Amino acid sequence: MRNIHVTNHAILRYKERKKSVRREQAIEKIIENVKRSRIIAMDKSGKETREYKGLLFVCKMEHSILTVITIMYSQVCGRFAS
Repeated sequence: MRNIHVTNHAILRYKERKKSVRREQAIEKIIENVKRSRIIAMDKSGKETREYKGLLFVCKMEHSILTVITIMYSQVCGRFAS
């Protein structure tokens, strides 16, 4: 996949949802999950929402770098989870 950058905000949101995870582990898991995710929405500004196992990743593509802006729980957690 393309280059993926994870913001500090996204790391903090991930750590809130997955307790006792070190920063380095959080970054690795976020990147791994984003690579496995699928796009479920895109807005006019180019932000895309991706879903993987009940987590939503809000991302923005700029200059061939996908930046993970924030992470949320899906309201339909597990609906599409494998």
